[in-house]
Amino acid sequence: MMANDEKHIAHISDLHFGAASDYAVNALIDDLETSKPDIVVITGDLTQAGRRKEFEAAREFLGALSAKKLIVPGNHDLPVINLWSRFITPYNRFERFLSGMINPVYTDEMLTIAGLNTARRAALDVNWSYGRISRTQIINAADYLDRAPSQNIKVIAAHHPFTKGPGRAGSRIVGRGREAMTAFADKGLDIALTGHVHHSSAKLYEIENRKLVMIQAGTATSVRTRQEPPAYNDIFASASGLTVQTRFLQGNKFTGGAENRFIRDKSGDWNEE
Repeated sequence: MMANDEKHIAHISDLHFGAASDYAVNALIDDLETSKPDIVVITGDLTQAGRRKEFEAAREFLGALSAKKLIVPGNHDLPVINLWSRFITPYNRFERFLSGMINPVYTDEMLTIAGLNTARRAALDVNWSYGRISRTQIINAADYLDRAPSQNIKVIAAHHPFTKGPGRAGSRIVGRGREAMTAFADKGLDIALTGHVHHSSAKLYEIENRKLVMIQAGTATSVRTRQEPPAYNDIFASASGLTVQTRFLQGNKFTGGAENRFIRDKSGDWNEE
């Protein structure tokens, strides 16, 4: 049972409507409505190819969730087929159907979250799926973290990872990722939430003499699984402790799996419990 001084964050990612399992979608809605998180953070790829009908399905899913939501785009949320739309209005459907902001922010009495759009319409690379952060985004997010109430847990949420992971998707970190993490660590960042790799993990990350926690979500509902079944993260965060439980789809419901626990020391660094 959650303590009164904890915040419950449900971290989900890579739903891929258009290539989503109906029973996984229904099981995820049931699990989230039962656990009642304080906020659901979705780190991109809500659609498979950025089609209208996929965004309509994603919007229907979001409408079934009663919790507050913070959503950032993934590379699959840009139009894949219609190149005119991809280059001229790449985020139009995401903003119209799901969220009015591609770099959303959120603050309450315990949490400050800066969302970052790392999806790009094109890249100087044959693979356009790799993400990037602009220096303007870094400055704005760092400033938002810096202005957070001193007691707040500081979080950033982005689709593309800041550390390498398994498979081709995990072979490269987001462009300017280290520069961004250096700036965010300087402003007291505690947690980074990311997706894209379809693999769950929670681990320490040290930069500029600061230790923070990197949390990676698997794919919550897609049939495009890699190495693990559909999964999402339940995060319970307080000023002094952090528990990350990965919940996996087993049959027709999500059940609790591995847990990672972290504690914050007097210097503000996080360490494994």
